[in-house]
Amino acid sequence: DPDWGGMVKETYGMIFIWPHMTLFPAAAISSLVIGFNFLATGLQEMKRDG
Repeated sequence: DPDWGGMVKETYGMIFIWPHMTLFPAAAISSLVIGFNFLATGLQEMKRDG
């Protein structure tokens, strides 16, 4: 059961041969982090606005 970080690590040496093997898991991680940041910002604004 591979995780996204493990997939990026395993394919890091092949980034110039098969860039999509690293790009997709890295994009998924980035999207998840950005999504959580938007969620946290929205929750902070809701709490502040009451």
